Amino acid sequence: MRRGLFMLMSIILMAILFGGCVGHQEGVVAKVGKFTITTDDLEKTMRPRKYKSYDEELQKRKDSVERLATEKLFLAAAYEQELDKDEDIVADLAKTNPQRLSRVLYKIVVTDKAIDPTEDKINQAYARMKTKIHAKHILVENEKLADSLYKALQNGANFDTLANEFTIDPSGKGHGGDLRLFSAMEMIQPFEDAAYALEPGQISKPVKTRFGWHIIKVIEKIPNDQIKPLEQERDKIIAHLKRGQETKLAQDFIEKIKSDANFKFNTDNVKLVVQRYAQMMTDTLNPITALPFSLDDKKLPLASYKYGNLTINDLDTTFRKIPPTSKPKFVDEKSVEDFIRILPQQLLIEKAAEELNVKNDEYYKELYDKEITGKIVAKFRKDFLFKDLNVGDDEVKAFYDANPDSFIDSTKVHAIEIQVGDEKQAKNLIKKIKNGADIKELAKKYTERTYLKDKGGDLGYFNSQRYPNLYKAAMTLKPGEVYPEPINIKNKYSVIKLIDVKPPERKQFEQVKSRIRSNLLTKLRKDFYENWIEQAKKKYSYKIFDDEIAKTIDQSKYENDTTAKPPATKDESK
Repeated sequence: MRRGLFMLMSIILMAILFGGCVGHQEGVVAKVGKFTITTDDLEKTMRPRKYKSYDEELQKRKDSVERLATEKLFLAAAYEQELDKDEDIVADLAKTNPQRLSRVLYKIVVTDKAIDPTEDKINQAYARMKTKIHAKHILVENEKLADSLYKALQNGANFDTLANEFTIDPSGKGHGGDLRLFSAMEMIQPFEDAAYALEPGQISKPVKTRFGWHIIKVIEKIPNDQIKPLEQERDKIIAHLKRGQETKLAQDFIEKIKSDANFKFNTDNVKLVVQRYAQMMTDTLNPITALPFSLDDKKLPLASYKYGNLTINDLDTTFRKIPPTSKPKFVDEKSVEDFIRILPQQLLIEKAAEELNVKNDEYYKELYDKEITGKIVAKFRKDFLFKDLNVGDDEVKAFYDANPDSFIDSTKVHAIEIQVGDEKQAKNLIKKIKNGADIKELAKKYTERTYLKDKGGDLGYFNSQRYPNLYKAAMTLKPGEVYPEPINIKNKYSVIKLIDVKPPERKQFEQVKSRIRSNLLTKLRKDFYENWIEQAKKKYSYKIFDDEIAKTIDQSKYENDTTAKPPATKDESK
């Protein structure tokens, strides 16, 4: 008796101590084999929207978890087939690795470092929004030209004249570089900063942005009468300031890795590129398409850097891929060197990612898992799930024979038509036909359906799907009769004469064979799929925790809803 009591107490104590192990984890809404689906996974699938009731929102969330759990069933089956080791999938993942590295690197060096703007920054941005600026600018590609134009303006040159001649901004060319009115957050940040620092009539020193070098002239500043209260503009301001901060962080990082790459240029060969570019620009027969390099030229080294060497061929290959309107202008050595620094940018990014060991970052693992999951599940569905399902010719024929009434063709009519563009002409044609004129001869002369002219307007046999309006009219006639009025179809007028009516008849087997096979295969796959899901739920221990799903709902939204009660946990593995 005591021994039995002791064992019972031991079991109770173990249940208390290890109760968390036999139940389920907080924040886990489903488990499928070794895979768990968390509340975070669920939230990522839910779009912000209002629900009519607690029950409606709960059902939507349960549906989402069901979908996620079903995907895990396929994932478990795909891993069982070792599709994660499939050669094609492994090769595809290797190809997309640079994109993953770049995304993680961007997160580490840009997104994670960007901070929310201070209240002072927000207020400063809002203060700018209260003023609109009317400005003009001259946009050029290099600093040297920008400096020379700025000096010319300081010496009294006309801004509009220089803008019309030199700006590469197509919207300002011919208009003195006029940008019309703009407000804060409508221009790139360095441009905006320079413009708001000027007073009407003043001209800025050259300002660099990712588009090139700008010289800005402010014409006037006026109050912005469309501005909303700060609280309504706050989110927009914060998003804009963070974008600007992220852009600068990204640009600074790119400049740093290019600087760290330690480029050393071959001055003679860089000058050769400038010469060949000038030669191309004077070639009126083939301007701005390809630099005139010989095969020997292309072998010449342009630069060495931390990870290798770059030749004229590397430059030429990239230059050819750039659209004519976007091709760089190699007007001096600096412009060539700037372009050369861009050539290995992807490699520099990959090397920077390696140095920061981004493959061990959780975000990299998340991206990798998401991609491999998608690939192996897709391959399992395509190559394994329905692999052996097929519908044989005997099954198709048996279905056709067993369902004689399922393949009846609709009534068809045979008619002659004349289509014209004038209603009065159509009425005259009806009179002529009723008075004995040959409708086919009239159709050869007058119908606007050119593909039917040689056939004398003969439409052959057709059903309601092919010519619905003509079919409807023809079905009111007896063979040999002409429809009494022109039939208006999209501002064209049809005259028709019914020749014959073909009653419904059973379609030939060959006509419907492929459709029967497709329908039978669809049903076979549906039945197989549903059965497979049920079997997989048992095989992979499929559990959904409805009480945890319920916890993800803010029940305060439904204080007056009497249905808002947490449901019980569902276990479909038993």
